[in-house]
Amino acid sequence: MNLTVEAVGYLNGIRLFSVEDGAHASGRIALYCWGNSAAHFNELLVTPVAAQLRNRLPQPLRR
Repeated sequence: MNLTVEAVGYLNGIRLFSVEDGAHASGRIALYCWGNSAAHFNELLVTPVAAQLRNRLPQPLRR
């Protein structure tokens, strides 16, 4: 199974960046802001692999 990291960053509702990286087999998440001790982060969302698979697999037809 491949792990893909997708990150999107917003500031005051303006999209600053969007990146995707599939080079990692596993890992942890950390947030860092160089040279800005007053930085803070909110509304962080991390989804488990199972949830990502559920959203990408075709759903069975309901009868």
